[in-house]
Amino acid sequence: METTQDDVYQFVTDFFTSGVLPKELNSTLIYLIPKVPSPEHAEQFHSISLCNTAVKVISKIFSDRLKSMLNDVISPYQSAFVPDRLISDNVFLAHEIFHYIKRQKRDKKKLLGIKLDMKKAYDRMEWPFIKESLIRMGFCVKWVELIMKCITSVSYSLLVNGVLSAIVAEAGQNQLVRGIWVRGRAPPISHLLFADECLMFSEVQLQEINHLQDCLEKYCKASGQEINLSKLTLTFSPNTPTKFKRWFSRILKIRYGDGPSKYLGLSAEIGISKAEVFKDITDRTCKRVQGWK
Repeated sequence: METTQDDVYQFVTDFFTSGVLPKELNSTLIYLIPKVPSPEHAEQFHSISLCNTAVKVISKIFSDRLKSMLNDVISPYQSAFVPDRLISDNVFLAHEIFHYIKRQKRDKKKLLGIKLDMKKAYDRMEWPFIKESLIRMGFCVKWVELIMKCITSVSYSLLVNGVLSAIVAEAGQNQLVRGIWVRGRAPPISHLLFADECLMFSEVQLQEINHLQDCLEKYCKASGQEINLSKLTLTFSPNTPTKFKRWFSRILKIRYGDGPSKYLGLSAEIGISKAEVFKDITDRTCKRVQGWK
């Protein structure tokens, strides 16, 4: 460390002073980790970026400066990756909402939930979209340009959270998307976000669902993201007639069923037996511990 610390310090200081980042120093290796035993397609791999240590220092400085701002720039519907927010927050909300949907057997309101998954979300962000989003959030133009220098001089891109949430929230303010009220005094929930997974909630009304679809199309067109159609599911409340389910399934081009069996690694619906719900986690933990011997 003693032989390199002066050079690393000088490199990082020069970058923040001049804004110059040589491309050869920002060359990144992509390491692929299989998700399945015998992968055959690109989407069956996790990609890991192995970048220059000095560039990691620059990225770390950016992330440390951003930490104090995350609560202001990331939607409250996005759980985890933000101080004082937990992945369990959205898990509990999702459980409550799906439980509420499935209890609607006689009420006049027909409800639905949509589980979305963005295809290769970390690899499909448009650079102009990232830059414009940061500027719209109010960040200094020079600071944004430094970030863009890091992004555009390398082969990987960054994921910006909250833009889809902002689009849906704006539609909610205009009374185009209302979401679901689980209780009278509770706020309406129209969507929950975690990385590349998204849950959306709505009454079974053609106009509102069309507005939700418009929000998704607007986001995908601006960001370059693409919805993974093979992982989409529709969940309807029991009081929704079968013909309505088939109709909206054809309109949205999404198959319907009993809902996602799991959300963020846990059962999407918690019943009386908590032991049964968390049995899968216990089994996986025991399997990993046994491998330590």
